[in-house]
Amino acid sequence: MKPGATRMCILPFTTPSVEPDGTVRLCSAASTYAYLDETNMGNYREAGLAAVWNNSRFRQIRQSLLSGAGLKPFCESCEYRHEGPPWMLQFHLALYGHNQTGSESFLPIIERHRERYEEYCRIAAQLGLWVEPMPAPPKDESSWIYRLKPLVPPAIRFQAEGEWTDITLPIAALDVEQLVQIPESRIVVRCRGNHIVAGDLLNLRVSLEDGEGKLAYYFPHFNESEGVLSFAGSSLQSEKGTGFPRKASQIRVGGFGPVGTSLTIDSIEVSMGPQLTEACSELADQRLRGEQEHLRSAQLEDQLRQVSGRLSELDHRVEPLRRVFRLLPRRLRDVLKNVL
Repeated sequence: MKPGATRMCILPFTTPSVEPDGTVRLCSAASTYAYLDETNMGNYREAGLAAVWNNSRFRQIRQSLLSGAGLKPFCESCEYRHEGPPWMLQFHLALYGHNQTGSESFLPIIERHRERYEEYCRIAAQLGLWVEPMPAPPKDESSWIYRLKPLVPPAIRFQAEGEWTDITLPIAALDVEQLVQIPESRIVVRCRGNHIVAGDLLNLRVSLEDGEGKLAYYFPHFNESEGVLSFAGSSLQSEKGTGFPRKASQIRVGGFGPVGTSLTIDSIEVSMGPQLTEACSELADQRLRGEQEHLRSAQLEDQLRQVSGRLSELDHRVEPLRRVFRLLPRRLRDVLKNVL
C-alpha cells in the first residue's frame, strides 16, 4: 500500500460477522484465515454482542482504518477493498452514519470535509464506495451549526458533548491589531461545566475572524471554580503567514471534551475601551431593534386580523337591514338615504 493510505472498508464499523458458536469474526475476507486468533473478536454468547462490538480489538482496528496508521497485516493485504486516503473513509462513514441514524454526532466530521464533497463523489466509485448524499443545509441561515440557536447578544449558548462543536457570533468590526497591543484588553467567556472532573480535560479554542480567512486565536484554560475562559488580548496568536485580521467580524468558540461532559457558554465579553463597548452595544441594539420591529409587525398583523373579524361580524349583522331596505319603495329609499 502507498504510505498514508488505508483500506476503504466499513465492515468493522457496521457489520459484525457471527459464527454459529457465537464467535464474532472481524470479517470473512480470505486474508484473515491466516490470522484466526487475531481476528477472533470475542464470543457474544459469553460477553454479549455490545461488549464484543465495543471491545479494544475492534476499536484498535477501526482507529487504524480511519487514520491509515498501524494497519493490521490482514487489513493491509485485503483482497476485497481498494486503498485510498483516510479522509475519504472518514467522510463516507460520517455521511453513512448520519443518513442512517440522523445522529448529530457525525456532523462535525461532515462539516470538516464538506468542501471536498464533489471530490468524494468523483472518486468514490474508483475506491469501491457508493456515494452518500450530503445532509440538507439548515433552512435558517442565521442558525448555529449543529444544535446551536442564536440569542440576542451578549447571551449565547452551546454545548460540547464529547465532540467538536463550534458556535459563531457575528460582531461589529473589531480592530484585532489594536486589541493585542492594549495591555488591559481581555476576552472573558462565562460558562458552566457539567460532569467535568478537571478543566485540563477540555480542549477549547476561541478565535476572532474576518471574512478573508484570517484569524487570531487562543486556547484558554477552563477555570471551573469561576466558570470562565479568560485571557488577555495580547495572548492571541495568528495563523502562520497570514497575520492578524485587520477587522474581525465574528467570534468563534470551539470545544472538545470527554464523552458525558458538557459546557454551556452564557456570554462572551470583550473589553478594550469605549470603542469596542459602543460597537458591541450597537450590534446588540441593532438586533434588539430588529426583534422589536418583528414583534411590532406581528402585533400589528394581529390587530388587523381582529379588526377584519369585527368588520365581517358587523357586516353579517347589518345584512338583514339591507334586505329590508331593498324592499322599500324607491322614493322612501331616497328619502332615507338623504337623511342618513
